[in-house]
Amino acid sequence: MKIKNIYTDVLVIGSGPGGAISGYEIKKKTQLNVLILERGKSKSTKLKPYSSQEMDEAYYKGGLSTCIGKGNLVLATAETLGGGSEINSGFFRELPKKVGLNWKKIINDFSLNDISQNLKKIGAILKVNSKNKDEGKASKVLKKGSDKLKLRSMRVSRWIKSKKINGTWHHLRYGMINTYLKMFKDLGGIIKTNTVALKICGYDKIKKIYTVKYLENNRTKYIECKYVFVCGGALMTPEFLLNSGIKKNIGNSLMLHQMSRLVAEFKEEKNENNFGVPVRQVDQYMSKMTFGCSVSTKQRLALWMSDNNNLIEILKNYKKYSVYYALINSQTRGKVLKTIFNTEPIVFYNITKKDIKDNQDAIKKLGKILFLGGAKKIYLSSGNASYQNELSFKNVQELNIFINSKNYIPELSSIHLFSSVRMGRDENCPLNSYGKLKEGSGNIYVNDASMLPTSVGVNPQGIIMALAKRNVENFIQNIKTQ
Repeated sequence: MKIKNIYTDVLVIGSGPGGAISGYEIKKKTQLNVLILERGKSKSTKLKPYSSQEMDEAYYKGGLSTCIGKGNLVLATAETLGGGSEINSGFFRELPKKVGLNWKKIINDFSLNDISQNLKKIGAILKVNSKNKDEGKASKVLKKGSDKLKLRSMRVSRWIKSKKINGTWHHLRYGMINTYLKMFKDLGGIIKTNTVALKICGYDKIKKIYTVKYLENNRTKYIECKYVFVCGGALMTPEFLLNSGIKKNIGNSLMLHQMSRLVAEFKEEKNENNFGVPVRQVDQYMSKMTFGCSVSTKQRLALWMSDNNNLIEILKNYKKYSVYYALINSQTRGKVLKTIFNTEPIVFYNITKKDIKDNQDAIKKLGKILFLGGAKKIYLSSGNASYQNELSFKNVQELNIFINSKNYIPELSSIHLFSSVRMGRDENCPLNSYGKLKEGSGNIYVNDASMLPTSVGVNPQGIIMALAKRNVENFIQNIKTQ
């Protein structure tokens, strides 16, 4: 007996910020049935934030996706209910004005004021806060060094509330699970986890119905729907579209923020192992580069200092070491390609000479800030250096001489991926100015990080949600007039 396919009016693929806000807004403002498919599981509440166990359970491929191409860049992206909002720093940044003005040239009917208003509404739901009492010791190092150089820095607002109780930091996260996905379910929306959307395998032109093939607990199933919102992230969204036979300009414009890390050693204890990501950023050079604090748990410290001969001694005194990052806003574009057996996407990305120079410049600038902030010594990751003992420095002069003379290329990673399925009026953009796929005449939309026309240079999650809200409101308005 043939099993009848299930049906929903709207299928949302991915439960991260883009998918969660899309599902909620449609469910709230229409009578349409909405189903969200999430390939990851709901991560255990017992997991320690930023731990290796969390990476194993809530990150795609355990957080160790690599690119093919010059640079050996490592990518990290979420694979869990709620997407990146459940594992990241929770930083909530405004769209830089320079970027917004550029987008007005690319996107029809784009309004900086609309994005700003959307950010305010979203921030209220996420309980975004900007308290000054949750800075942390490592974060204050950046403030001290920046102030001495008269560089602009800021305590970044975020959707995580932190409070110190009896000397220990406690955190409350307002990610998608506790906000948009909860409200979506309260309205009758349905979420399926551990479910991998494979491809669109059919379209009935008369009924205007799609058939989507998916895996649920490793069993092949099919679902029919009228509208498809692809919100799987900058890697999974192009993979799904390519597997569905949709190829024109898909996946050929991937952008990301390149990040390098420095470890600073202090005379006093600065590392609060349970803090997570300290909240200050130096944004004097925004949106070309940004500096901030990184996770400094013993596990992460061991990761970045793994080649150091004194690793055991360093870990014994880990409270005197903290990890910092330098982020550059690279304009390099990579590609997300479909694999032969449709198992996982392949990413091609070459680090350019300009990227290398910008990373070197960022490290020198961050190093100067950290020394002025009180660092006793700075360590670099091994990168392309031949000897680990070359990679510790007692002052900024030593650091600069090494970088200039050795043509040092740091180990690079990225947690901000976007623009692989761009929106805009240009013919090379596969999406129109509201995220609808141009190819064909159907109802396929992309509403996640993939759609960003360009890089943003700051933590992008709030910006992605504000743009997604704009797009889904346009979708709702259009279907109500049909």
